[in-house]
Amino acid sequence: MKNWLKNRDSRGKNFLIGGFFIFLASGIPWWITDYATYSLSSVYTYFSIGFCLLGSLILALFTDLKFIEKIGTALVSHMIAFFVKLIQDTLEDKTNHNLFPFEMAFYLFIDGVGSGVLVMIGTFIRKQIRK
Repeated sequence: MKNWLKNRDSRGKNFLIGGFFIFLASGIPWWITDYATYSLSSVYTYFSIGFCLLGSLILALFTDLKFIEKIGTALVSHMIAFFVKLIQDTLEDKTNHNLFPFEMAFYLFIDGVGSGVLVMIGTFIRKQIRK
């Protein structure tokens, strides 16, 4: 197991697997709801952000990626999931998500700060376990 974590050839796999997990886990709470339910209840957004942050913690604990790569993987994967929701809702009604740049900026800020903190915590825990 330790050789797999140290193997630099697995970096692409870590990006792909971690990014796909975050994409699916953070996107499913959004994709299963319609826009009216999504806009009236922020629970689905909390779940989506929570799964994104959980994915960044998992990347920090189990991969040998660089700090910025872990955060970037979480941010890009969550933004792709948001864009899928954006397309889904826009096809339903053209007036949905008329302020999407602000939503995107909000998610980038929350995900960036949260992922940064959790990646630092996960990296610290990982280093303590390796000692």
